[in-house]
Amino acid sequence: MTVGRFSVGPPDEPHRVRGDAGARRPARSTPGVARARVRPHPPRETLNPPRGPQPAFPPTPPRTPRPPSDGFDAIDASFEPELPRSSHRGRRRRHRDRRHSATAFLVVIGVFAVIALVGWWGYGKIHEFFVAPDYAGPGSGSVSVKINNGDSISAIGNTLVRAKVVKSAGAFVDAADNDQRSRKLQPGTYNMRKKMSAKSALGRLLDPAARVSGRFTVREGLTVKSTLALIHEHTNISLDDLEAAAKDPKALGVPDWGKGNLEGFLFPNTYEVDPSASAADALKQMVSQANAVFTQLNFAATAQQAGYDPYQVLTVASMVEMEGVADDFGKIARVAYNRLSADMPLQFDSTTQYWLELNGQGRKKDKLTDGDLRSEQNNYSTTTNRGLPPTAISNPGKSAIQAALSPPAGNWLYFAVTSENGHSSFTNNLNQHNQNVQICRQKKLGC
Repeated sequence: MTVGRFSVGPPDEPHRVRGDAGARRPARSTPGVARARVRPHPPRETLNPPRGPQPAFPPTPPRTPRPPSDGFDAIDASFEPELPRSSHRGRRRRHRDRRHSATAFLVVIGVFAVIALVGWWGYGKIHEFFVAPDYAGPGSGSVSVKINNGDSISAIGNTLVRAKVVKSAGAFVDAADNDQRSRKLQPGTYNMRKKMSAKSALGRLLDPAARVSGRFTVREGLTVKSTLALIHEHTNISLDDLEAAAKDPKALGVPDWGKGNLEGFLFPNTYEVDPSASAADALKQMVSQANAVFTQLNFAATAQQAGYDPYQVLTVASMVEMEGVADDFGKIARVAYNRLSADMPLQFDSTTQYWLELNGQGRKKDKLTDGDLRSEQNNYSTTTNRGLPPTAISNPGKSAIQAALSPPAGNWLYFAVTSENGHSSFTNNLNQHNQNVQICRQKKLGC
């Protein structure tokens, strides 16, 4: 049986000794019952220790060597009772644990900070990919930007980027798409600022006050002399420079069939010239526009097919422009050709008006005098001289050019203004024409 920590036999069983006096029979084991792990029994003799003085404490048994770790020692250690606070080893463990916890906390914070930084950077890149870069605010400084005729919105945006006005052409295109006024953008030179938002840049281009002076409009019927004065008035180009450039029509682009004459080739239109443009640049732009119209109408070839020199047809067009309203242009051209064919003087007062302007007397609004019409110095008089004047007498528009190139059929030889709206009455009968002249005078229409 088992009592406490020692296993002993039945109390009445005598002590048996076999062989050596100190040998002991092994303890019996009960089948099916696990034997308790106990310290080895001391020899039976120790149950009756010898008499005499004994030590105060029994001797400490030798420590059994610890078996190799089977992996559960760490788990067993976790269940060990906490060492008292006074233990130096415990304090060191707690300090170490606190240091490890603080380090781990800082590592976690650092990881989250890196993640946030990468996310912010990535968002910025994605945002820049889908949203065009743009400046903020109205900008600063000053820079001149030229918008050419026919430039698209994207072309204007690229021009602004090159001038460092906006940050990207895409931002300007987006601003224009969101503003219907962008359809009213006009060519010209503008005073802009650097680093403007696209919206601010668009607003400034739409502001007439931002335009640099250099825009002028030449109406139909103006002469070269009047056109040069108009250009000088609306640009920084001097009149002397313009007159000097006008003396070399070929250098300005006038074709050979123009016979060295600039009159008739400064096409009526609205133009924009850069502030730095020269006199020749401005005039070349106008001659180029005239040549474009002539090419569109196949002007030179059509005139020759009709039996006329191209510049003769242009001269007729210049007279037609000055003699009536657009609705009558074709009939007026037909009268000119009919009278030329009949070897009759044209008797167009407009040719004498041109001569007066060339000589510094200006066009007379009132009725011309007989002296003006028949002056020996008046080489442009179609009253005393047969045939066409020496040159064109104005710069005609497209309608007058088309009328002179393809006039309607008719036998008219005379015309006179008979209506307040400028319309004329046409006839091939001299008596009827004289009656029409009387009507013109009664209404004070300039006859």
